[in-house]
Amino acid sequence: MTECLQKSEARLSEAEKISRMGSWEWEITENRLSLSKEVYHVFSIDAENFQGTIEAAMDHVHPEDRDFVRKSIDETLHKNRPFDLEHRIILSDGRRKFVHQRAELYTDEAGHPLRMIGTVQDITREKELERIIIEQERMASLGHMAAGIAHEIRNPLSGINVCLDAIRENLVDLGNTEDMVELIGEAKAATGKIEAVIKHVLELAMPHKPSMKSIDINEAIQETIGVWAANLAKSEIKVEADLATTLPPVFADPQLMEQVFLNLFSNASDAMEDMEGDKKIFVSTSTQGRNVVVKVGDSGPGIPVD
Repeated sequence: MTECLQKSEARLSEAEKISRMGSWEWEITENRLSLSKEVYHVFSIDAENFQGTIEAAMDHVHPEDRDFVRKSIDETLHKNRPFDLEHRIILSDGRRKFVHQRAELYTDEAGHPLRMIGTVQDITREKELERIIIEQERMASLGHMAAGIAHEIRNPLSGINVCLDAIRENLVDLGNTEDMVELIGEAKAATGKIEAVIKHVLELAMPHKPSMKSIDINEAIQETIGVWAANLAKSEIKVEADLATTLPPVFADPQLMEQVFLNLFSNASDAMEDMEGDKKIFVSTSTQGRNVVVKVGDSGPGIPVD
């Protein structure tokens, strides 16, 4: 039996190593935390120096994520909510990793918490691949925007050239200063439009740390429609927007939300590229309980069943 148990433990340890997933058990009343071998490896913890408490484990959580992890633990203990979260950890050498933790809470007959048993998986590779894919999708969307941006810039440039030609003609009659002032004002307004387009594109293209604040999600949608307008007109696609007027504010980064909608519009445009008949993109906003719901659809062929 001892030999079988040793083989079973060896197989489990090898399985944890392959999956980069370890297990842990927390005796809540005694505050005793037991970790499997793979957890020590994932967190880069020296087993001999680990104090075996929840506080000792929290020391390895990224400082910016500690409040979030503590809150998740409290909600599991006091509200019996599922413990399923992703967060960052800091290794002894300063490196950062991403982990995914799941756990079950066990209570006594009176409902008092006794222990939590959980798993922790190293998902750093997956997060890096996710970041690369997001970056590629954003650059692809910006590539699709290029034609529309060129169109948006070309129109004001044409207006500037017309104004400059008119100013040159008016220079013959130096007394006609009123018309010249008006033409110069129109030229400056056109350059302002170009500057606004370029600024908006640079903001979308430049990676930045999320700036979360209360926003009107409808404004982000309308801004995206404006940026994508030239592409839509070129592809003969009409946008039908049904935006609720009584939406509560949403806590989000407006630029990142615009990138989300930009990707959806780009995908919808690609789906309808070779189809005949009316091409439409449908956008709607509404409320559902405590949530704001945004729906984007198109009149394309849809996704094949196979």
